[in-house]
Amino acid sequence: MKVIVDAAYVFRAMNGFRMQSGEGELEFADYNKLFAELSALAEEGDEISYHVYVTEYAWKRAGKFLYALKQLGAVTKSKMVRGTRSRDRDVRDNWDVGIAVDLTVMATMGGERDFVIVAGSAALSPALEWLRTLTARVTMAGFEGSIAGTLLAVPGVEVCVLDPERLKL
Repeated sequence: MKVIVDAAYVFRAMNGFRMQSGEGELEFADYNKLFAELSALAEEGDEISYHVYVTEYAWKRAGKFLYALKQLGAVTKSKMVRGTRSRDRDVRDNWDVGIAVDLTVMATMGGERDFVIVAGSAALSPALEWLRTLTARVTMAGFEGSIAGTLLAVPGVEVCVLDPERLKL
């Protein structure tokens, strides 16, 4: 089972109101808890690999975050974004195309047939629709109210709602 995680989505979903209003402390997800919750979706005997897509915003702790993910056994992909605000659409959707391409490669060249995708962007809908034609199982995991309706409407896609309170660091 391949678990695909858009780290920017996880951060935004856990902090939506606080990021816009500037009120309150920002919450961070404990990826150890997240991976444990997602591993429960695997069928017995499945080998699980975690792939985390990280957008770096000249963030001092980005290196530590990437190191921690690698210590948890995750494959990471990161790209630096400078001079833009995190709420700008080009920054928010920064990994959508990369995730869609990687899903295609994993399904066709890698032969993977079981995916859990932690993301919320509608831009992934065409990739999920295509993936469902090939794949035995696709699960969208995300936070209530933060997954695009077009993702939830893809026929045959299972949904797993994550509880941000259980995933806090």
